[in-house]
Amino acid sequence: SPATTTTTGSTTTTIAAKLCNVDEIVNAVDISTVYSYLSNIAGGRRPAEGWGSSPDTSYNKQTRDYIENKLIEFGLENVRIESFSYSDGTGYNVIGEVGSGSKQIVLGAHRDSVPQGPGAVDNGAGTVTVMEIARVFATRCKEFLNQNGYKVIFALFDSEELGILGSEAYVQANPVSNVRYMLNFDCPSGYVNDVSMIAWVTDNKLSTATDTCGSKFA
Repeated sequence: SPATTTTTGSTTTTIAAKLCNVDEIVNAVDISTVYSYLSNIAGGRRPAEGWGSSPDTSYNKQTRDYIENKLIEFGLENVRIESFSYSDGTGYNVIGEVGSGSKQIVLGAHRDSVPQGPGAVDNGAGTVTVMEIARVFATRCKEFLNQNGYKVIFALFDSEELGILGSEAYVQANPVSNVRYMLNFDCPSGYVNDVSMIAWVTDNKLSTATDTCGSKFA
């Protein structure tokens, strides 16, 4: 890991801070890798259990396992699938962590789609955004987070399209008193105006949010 160094004292702190600088993080993003995630995530419809029409949920479970394996491959810690039950089925959140501090930041996105389509934007785009941030943070930011008492939790929620059931289950299953910030990525590439079908790109808003979040590490 580039964040690992044999130096000591202030030099170590400086190197770790530079590696986890917002600009360095953005530069480390690999667009081709992001598209490879998306081709897997949006390769089929991913409805959660519980839709009245009883659609096939096998691809939801296949991508659940794909995400879990990727988080492990990236080097995240405490990677796990948290199952939860509701009236019409069982959902599966995929969770991983970087850092071991008590101050928590949660980055989340829902990973399920509606039964009508594969949801490349809603919310494959959000899912792969969180996955790529997780990869970069695991590679570059672990030491910096530990030095500053932070833990970043990456949560890919299931069953959002049925009423944000996955995020509610996460809050019920995990302590949240130490969560300082939560960034939720839902359709981060933009949204479509239903009347005129004009896509409004939210890159500027996302950039502002990223800068604001990054400044909190200073």
